[in-house]
Amino acid sequence: MLIFESVDNQIFGLFDLSGRIGVVFLLSSHATAYALFRFRR
Repeated sequence: MLIFESVDNQIFGLFDLSGRIGVVFLLSSHATAYALFRFRR
């Protein structure tokens, strides 16, 4: 089940707060949600 392990590592890597991609993902998600909240009112 090597394929599932590599897919799991990639998915969990996005939410890893110590990784660079995870931090960028969280910041961009937060910025998008905040922009939608502010401009949709």
